[in-house]
Amino acid sequence: MAAGLPSTLSVPALRASVEWSDAAGQWVALVFDVVDGAPPPLPWTTSTAARALAGVGTFSQLATPCPVPDLPPLTDRLAEEFTAWRLLAVQPPEDLYPWAAARLDWLAATPDRLAARGSLAGDTLVHLDLRADNLLFTPDGGVVLLDWPWACRGPAWVDAVVQALDAAVHGGLDPGRLVDGVPVVAAADAADVTDFLLGMAGMWEFSMRRPAPPGLPTLRAFQRRFHDAALDWVVRRVAVGRCVGC
Repeated sequence: MAAGLPSTLSVPALRASVEWSDAAGQWVALVFDVVDGAPPPLPWTTSTAARALAGVGTFSQLATPCPVPDLPPLTDRLAEEFTAWRLLAVQPPEDLYPWAAARLDWLAATPDRLAARGSLAGDTLVHLDLRADNLLFTPDGGVVLLDWPWACRGPAWVDAVVQALDAAVHGGLDPGRLVDGVPVVAAADAADVTDFLLGMAGMWEFSMRRPAPPGLPTLRAFQRRFHDAALDWVVRRVAVGRCVGC
């Protein structure tokens, strides 16, 4: 994936890669250009979040059409994850957030609504995992995107929405206000954004209840924080009618 990213995008150039195996398993080492930059300082502030979102929005515009061939569509990347509300509806957890518990049928139908409207179709290169530790701020005001294991093709607004969630989790900022000034989000269908957030919240709701995987003891708490931010954003969007069938 990294080798296919064009130099016109704000990403570090891949210079070399090495693969090998030993008794511990298989390994891959990637060598990139050094970037004169640093991760955004945390907690997020309104100004640093706005800078990140402006950079992400510009990146998404430049990454349309998707410059990397043969990437899976976003619908395939999240097909299993976005069925989480259906699984939770079979035997709802007793501590499920009351707002969600009262709307489980609607939540479970999220994948159907997304599919019917083609909400996640698009031809933009999508990172899908943006947060402070996957960005670098450069001295010239630029924003560099790092680490692409979830790369796919999808709508231009997705990465800005995901980045805004990080600003909510690690800065207490209002993600809705942050994305209001991002053109790729302003151009999106409001219900599409709401249902995407619902899908992400369901994914985290389901995952955060599972045992932590070996070596990642803090993962479930991380997922819970993002679940809470996503669901809170959905509740506020639904309250003003930015949804379908709600």
